[in-house]
Amino acid sequence: MPAHHNLEEYFFEHPRGMAGSWSLAVIDLAGRRRKLSSWMSAWGLAWSAAGDEIWFTASGTGMQAELQPAKAVGERSYFPGTHALQESGPSDAVSPLGNLERTAYLIRSGRAVVAPVYFAMYERKKGPLERPAATSVAMRDTFVNCYKDLARTVDYLETRPDIDRSRIAYYGVSLGGVMGSVYTAQEPRFRTAVFVSGALGNTPWPPEIDPLNFASRSRTPVLMLNGRYDFAFTVEGCQRPLFRMLGVAEKDKRYVLFDSGHDLPAAPMMKEVLEWLDRYLGPVQSGP
Repeated sequence: MPAHHNLEEYFFEHPRGMAGSWSLAVIDLAGRRRKLSSWMSAWGLAWSAAGDEIWFTASGTGMQAELQPAKAVGERSYFPGTHALQESGPSDAVSPLGNLERTAYLIRSGRAVVAPVYFAMYERKKGPLERPAATSVAMRDTFVNCYKDLARTVDYLETRPDIDRSRIAYYGVSLGGVMGSVYTAQEPRFRTAVFVSGALGNTPWPPEIDPLNFASRSRTPVLMLNGRYDFAFTVEGCQRPLFRMLGVAEKDKRYVLFDSGHDLPAAPMMKEVLEWLDRYLGPVQSGP
């Protein structure tokens, strides 16, 4: 907010589970609600069209609108949501580097985290971008290009003396978990993979990127973490079928089901991930 507002007296209303240009309002302590124009939002993040003001909510759960204390962060400070392919707004407004909600615990555990800016996502978008139709050539080409970016990222990591090329893991959340079996089937350099809220898609895909055609070819050890009440990717329709189809040996795959929706409970989810990474990458080694 502009400097003349007292931030402690304002709240931010935003439905965390949706994205659009319609969902941002400011409410003062007296209950007066003022809708902000020319703002865009996605998963707890909101930014002005000019890109000079960025707001974010405190974390929460569920799809309903919530009132959360708001903070104004400096120009070009980044705090993105997920689902970048669906976000609308300035093409350079957000970056995955600020997605600390989902990766900070990995960094605190002592592991290095790299967040590729995939084709047509975040600042690589050319203006507002709607997700292509699921069965379209544009959708196929988008994820073929995303895979190329992923492979190039691993190429780069192999050039760094501070990265052990034999201990690289894939970590995908939501759509990243859906495409995880596609990517790990083609990229043998991942020692292990973690799919958070990932499953088989619930819509048809072009055969060149359809997880149905790749899951059985994935030989990478996989930890799958899902919510029992995830209505985007249901247990019997999307989650269990992917787990059964994964081509890795039974002893090298694990499926954990939480009593939650698409957003998983943080503490038990982190525990599962850290223990899995210790098992397949080895414990974190201290510096020289």
